[in-house]
Amino acid sequence: METKLYIELIMPSFKDINWHIREESLLLIQSILSTERRKFPTDFYHQVIENILELLDDSKPKVKNAARETILDLLKHSGQAIAMLNEIKEFLELELYEYMLQRLENAGSFAESYARYLSVNENESRVYCSSI
Repeated sequence: METKLYIELIMPSFKDINWHIREESLLLIQSILSTERRKFPTDFYHQVIENILELLDDSKPKVKNAARETILDLLKHSGQAIAMLNEIKEFLELELYEYMLQRLENAGSFAESYARYLSVNENESRVYCSSI
């Protein structure tokens, strides 16, 4: 089955009465995006983000956080992150917009820093283990 279809089948769960279902559906989309290399049509990203936007005001903080992270993942996956973020700016609180913008602009530097951190700690672990 095509990845896009999986996401379309998940989207009705955003309106589920059970907040666990809403959260898990968002986490599932994050998981799908992490393994999908092909880009979707731009209008598909808009459609999914539009369906997620109201979850930013969910009564459950875990759902709000998952919605924020899923939108960020969709923006990154689109390859047009900043442009698409600017298109939805009017639907976001200013603080959230600025947070997302910062995350998108610094994504590369964070990833590089974290990769360096992991490689340093991996080397230290090897030295420690070999000295035992």
